[in-house]
Amino acid sequence: MSSKCFVINEWLFSDLRGENGNEKSVESFEFLKKLIHNRDRIAVLYGSPWLKKAYDLMAVKDRGIKTISRFLHKRVLLDSHICLYIHPNDSNEIDEEIRKQIPDDDLYLIKTYLYSKADAFITTDQRLINAISCIKTLNIILVHRDDFLKDY
Repeated sequence: MSSKCFVINEWLFSDLRGENGNEKSVESFEFLKKLIHNRDRIAVLYGSPWLKKAYDLMAVKDRGIKTISRFLHKRVLLDSHICLYIHPNDSNEIDEEIRKQIPDDDLYLIKTYLYSKADAFITTDQRLINAISCIKTLNIILVHRDDFLKDY
């Protein structure tokens, strides 16, 4: 079985912090464990808001969240077989017409997806789903977090 690569937006951190309830927190932690077990990958852009949120998670004082944060960092982010880092200079430029249709704060995720040639973009952001769904030339496979985790 060949490994897959995913781009995940910031729902992961809300889940892991417990902001979306205990059930979603457990589901997201289980996702990280399955990601490692399956030898799948996530693509991350250096210096991105996503990476900042990952490191901010380490500062949370709650013991349970700190344990999950250590797992994320040691087993996912520091493992080059699991985490594909992309340098901002390496990411693709996006056509101006397409840029206008994507929320500015999500452009880095699109660049990450395109450069990494990810298999799916996992999100809960309906605004982003609507924007990308209207741009047929992007060929981005969008999957809602809940649907993805149900089948993963």
